[in-house]
Formats: sequence, C-alpha cells, structure tokens
Amino acid sequence: MTLHEAEAAERSALAEIGRLGEQEFERVRCWIAAGCEGPQPRPDAEKRRLLAERLSAAVAAREVAQTSS
Repeated sequence: MTLHEAEAAERSALAEIGRLGEQEFERVRCWIAAGCEGPQPRPDAEKRRLLAERLSAAVAAREVAQTSS
C-alpha cells in the first residue's frame, strides 16, 4: 500500500467513525425530543469495534508506508 492509499484509508475510517457518531447522537436527540419514551438508544459497540480495527490497520499501514519511503 502506498503512503497516499494508507492516508486515504485512515481518512475514510475517521470519516466513518464521525458519521456513526452523528447517527448515534441523532437517535439520542430524537429520543430526548420524544420525552425519553422507551429504552435509551445505545451506541453500536460492534460497529465501533470494527471501525476501530479498520482505523488501527490504516494507521499501521501509513506508518509502514512512511518508513518505506
């Protein structure tokens, strides 16, 4: 993987984590607006774990690409 590809993968993972956070925040905001009816929305722990692994792999790939350059 080239440095450019590794940096793009890292940016993509970070963007996806940001989008997930926005979605989770919106679910909580709607729950609050509805008077906290029903169970409180919870974060998607499995998706967060997968995204963290993806980010970790991208960071490692970037570090390898930087040392190879």
